[in-house]
Amino acid sequence: MNRVRAACRRTGYTHQTEKTYRRWIVRYVKHHGTEHPCAFGKEKVRDYLSRLATGRNVAAATQNQALNALLFLHRDVLGTEWGAGCDFERAQGPERLPVVRTPEEVKALLEETDGLDGLVAHLLYGARL
Repeated sequence: MNRVRAACRRTGYTHQTEKTYRRWIVRYVKHHGTEHPCAFGKEKVRDYLSRLATGRNVAAATQNQALNALLFLHRDVLGTEWGAGCDFERAQGPERLPVVRTPEEVKALLEETDGLDGLVAHLLYGARL
């Protein structure tokens, strides 16, 4: 963990990123039976990420954060050279469509507001905010 800390500081990561990466690395090592991670290969990383997605049902952003921590461990701390074959598939979050109100909905909403709140709502809508 001292090597992880030193590598984080050498690359200029924030304290919070360092702390987060260390937590992911500890979970990863514990998942594989506390053996040293220099013995782990790409398949162990894929196995762990798959367990996160299926077993723990984590969000795509969480899975990508774990992947970044593990890539940092193997590339920057352990100096593992995986070459071009280390292109891990990143999890994709659900696509969210923006909520756009119809002109009738906006008109009904603005008609319900009065006083200072109504003035602010009208100004915001008029300024397209």
